[in-house]
Amino acid sequence: MNYLLPLLKFSYWFNFTAIPFLPLVDKVLLVFLYGVLIAGIGCWVYAKFGKKLEKDRKKLLRRYANLLTTAGFIGLLLYAFTWQRIPFLSMRFLFVLWVLLFGYWLWTIVRFQWKELPLKRQLRKEQAERNKWLPKKK
Repeated sequence: MNYLLPLLKFSYWFNFTAIPFLPLVDKVLLVFLYGVLIAGIGCWVYAKFGKKLEKDRKKLLRRYANLLTTAGFIGLLLYAFTWQRIPFLSMRFLFVLWVLLFGYWLWTIVRFQWKELPLKRQLRKEQAERNKWLPKKK
């Protein structure tokens, strides 16, 4: 219960020189941020060199790669600021802001994946159906 009490205090989130994380949280956060960065690089490599991928899939993978790589890099930068105890840049609130911004970015990508891509595919299919009856160049 004593671990949750500081989370309710204003000074925990907006202290200019934040106290370090607990050792377990410190290591888990570092591994998570490196994992996000490596996943982003992996998505980028797969989108670049993956054969038999449609254009839409490559575009979607590039969006996810951009998100994960940027999130991992900025998260590691915030982690380094906290570890070095740099005033203002090591505020805990910046991690909350980081989560909110990248959550919004993820939401826009998921919306693109589930709403816009199916509409584009359907439009392409209808256009192909219409074009098959049009005369071709000789």
